[in-house]
Amino acid sequence: MTVVGVGVIAFATLEACSSFSGTSTPEPEAGAPTDAAGNPTDGPADGPSEASPLRCKSPGSPTTIGFYDEEKKRFELFSKNAVEDPALAFNSGTTEMNLQPIAAHATGQGDIVGWYSQATRRLTTLAQNKMNATTKTSAVVGSAGPLWRPFIGDWNKDGASDLGLFDPATRDVLLPEPDAGASFAFGGTVFDARPLAGDWNGDGQDGIGLFLPNEGAIILKQVAAGGAEDLKIQTNHKGLSVWPMAGDWDGCGPVRPGLYDSVSATVYLLRENKDGTAEDVIKLPSSYEGSARRPIAGRWQPPP
Repeated sequence: MTVVGVGVIAFATLEACSSFSGTSTPEPEAGAPTDAAGNPTDGPADGPSEASPLRCKSPGSPTTIGFYDEEKKRFELFSKNAVEDPALAFNSGTTEMNLQPIAAHATGQGDIVGWYSQATRRLTTLAQNKMNATTKTSAVVGSAGPLWRPFIGDWNKDGASDLGLFDPATRDVLLPEPDAGASFAFGGTVFDARPLAGDWNGDGQDGIGLFLPNEGAIILKQVAAGGAEDLKIQTNHKGLSVWPMAGDWDGCGPVRPGLYDSVSATVYLLRENKDGTAEDVIKLPSSYEGSARRPIAGRWQPPP
């Protein structure tokens, strides 16, 4: 069951970049005057800024946020990481409950959306980001349990993206394809740990990760394999209302984690894969607060 193009979190082609809007958490040098975006200045700090500083001279196309609204059965995809109306919003066309949204890379066309059903143990992707689009549904993942959660990556560096599943009760990881059901354990036994994946160091190899809601930490491993994590990032965002995602948020690489707190309707995008990193903060409108939205991220394919 190779999933065509599920790679928003790892390997989409870089193009042009747009900057962030929202509140930034700067990283100034000790004692150095900066403006509100964290850039060095010759004078005192300025007032609030609309954009975060770019981390590279030639950025590519950034990954942008999106959501699946479980109550309305609707996808909402943003054109930039900012407070704005979604660039694309459309119904999923399904009435099934408790779907786990994913984003899929359609080669040369941008990213499309889909979902994993815990009830049927099948992955469905849309052919286009629009209502009534043609869908493609996988075979049943027979060895997956009813509460396993999906994450997506290119496990063998062949350019195609594949499904991964994580059991939060046992910390078991299953890669149904392309490794014929490879499985291993990753992370400690943490209640309701939530998986993510991405090319964390820019070497072309997708690794795995977990968000640990009880302590607000993210653990990352550079490859999709068992054993201890390579990096642990402590954040200030704890609780079962916080959900992870991953993307190249400014087009400068590599892929970094992001978090969404569904209670406060706030997005936190990490600037670097290191402990103590600054974050770009996007506070969404109050209508998002407490809603049944789950985050996704991609370089979204526009509908034809």
